[in-house]
Amino acid sequence: LHKLAKVVAGLGRIPEDRKSWLQFPGIGPYTSAAITSIAFGEVEAVVDGNVVRILARILGEEREFSAAAQAVKAFESPAMYFLNQAEPGDHNQAMMELGATVCLPKKPMCLLCPVNSFCRGSRMGAPELLPNILRKGMQKVVVDRALVMGDEGVVLFRHPQDSSRLAGLYEFPELSLFSEEPEKLHAMRKRAIGNHSMEERFYRLNLSNGKLPEGCSWMSKEKLEEITLSGPHRSWLHEWLED
Repeated sequence: LHKLAKVVAGLGRIPEDRKSWLQFPGIGPYTSAAITSIAFGEVEAVVDGNVVRILARILGEEREFSAAAQAVKAFESPAMYFLNQAEPGDHNQAMMELGATVCLPKKPMCLLCPVNSFCRGSRMGAPELLPNILRKGMQKVVVDRALVMGDEGVVLFRHPQDSSRLAGLYEFPELSLFSEEPEKLHAMRKRAIGNHSMEERFYRLNLSNGKLPEGCSWMSKEKLEEITLSGPHRSWLHEWLED
């Protein structure tokens, strides 16, 4: 977002068309359509998981998609067909809201749905089975992390800016970065990222020589609110700081 903001600021004006927005860092088909339709009234339909789910159920589309990206591509044309061209921004926001609050992945609230009378999936009796996207099996990942806390704050690791994932983001460092033996298991936490089910084990660690591995640094309590810290790690860290 920061890189994008600097690029746009450098232009001296804010582009209003989707083609221009697609040239910016971090902007893809969905974001470009959302920005230009909502902010500038450009006739562009947003297509994400919510929109795919709504259209698949309305149309009764039962074919199997090998991945979510394939389903998004398949529903781009229907999304444009149904788009309210007079109010594209309002239409797109309504689709987002409908998918997030009513046309839910599980237990959709069909009786409350404003388009239920048009929905083939509802008439078929099992709308929750649509869209038919082949789900990848969850892969379990176990990560051991070091919990180093002291008067200076807490030791965190920052991912390099050129990382393919989590670029520039702070997290607790992995235990393998340190040569010291851990004292004890402090906590175990679980979270999911995509199709990965992660179990993270946090070990208390005392530094023998005070030297930190590359990429690691002490972070004071005051600085914690200024950095971009992984959401779950921020929540867990606040919990442990209060102990």
